[in-house]
Amino acid sequence: MGNFELSPSIDEYKSRLGDKIADADAFRTLLASYIGGLAGAPGKESELEEIKKAFIEFEESIAICRQVFDSTTVSRADILEATRLIINMTASLSDWKKLKGWSKIQGQAKILTFRKKEQA
Repeated sequence: MGNFELSPSIDEYKSRLGDKIADADAFRTLLASYIGGLAGAPGKESELEEIKKAFIEFEESIAICRQVFDSTTVSRADILEATRLIINMTASLSDWKKLKGWSKIQGQAKILTFRKKEQA
């Protein structure tokens, strides 16, 4: 018999998702501080509005991923999708001025939200 590895269990996938949610929470705190710094800066109003919108969507996506993490009847596919979502959002917001792939990420969040509603 050859060597083979079993794929990770749902619990292992959930653990990874939990780690990514914790990373996103930490990044959210940094982003909130940045927004606070922009709030009083002259000439930064449009930049501030743009990042505030992105920040709200980021918080909503963290909440969606947390629901997936907390669910007892979640599929491996949903866990992987939530993990990808949180990684992509954090990466996009790390260089938020470019917001690369932002609409694609929003689409991932909507798909995940729809799946959660279907399961309810």
